[in-house]
Amino acid sequence: MQNAPDVKRTFKNIRDILNKARLSAVKAVNHAMVVAYWEVGRVIVEEEQKGKKRADYGDSLIAALSFKLTKEFGTGFAERNLWYMKQFYLAFPKLNALRSELSWTHYAGICCGNSILNMVAVVLSYFFCVPNFIW
Repeated sequence: MQNAPDVKRTFKNIRDILNKARLSAVKAVNHAMVVAYWEVGRVIVEEEQKGKKRADYGDSLIAALSFKLTKEFGTGFAERNLWYMKQFYLAFPKLNALRSELSWTHYAGICCGNSILNMVAVVLSYFFCVPNFIW
């Protein structure tokens, strides 16, 4: 029976195709969200500064935005997260400097982490596939 279909091999090939497509979709969505969070940070900074070199105290803006965004989009827009988005934009002011391979978690750890050790752990976890147990 040389002409019998090889179901096992065919299934494996199709499974690999679908898994590769799913991974590509996840990466594309992740990068789109990283860019969106960068843009949110940019808009907050620009509104706070209004053309000035430094912003005035902007907690009321972030608090109001947090309330409205959470009401419309659900969780993920707590004041702390909006502050992280603002810090993200300030840490990476050039959009084209962002790497599509890094997730929001990586960037948040790099620019908003509590210590240099945390930042090193985030970068190592990406480049060397070492699990990040620090944060």
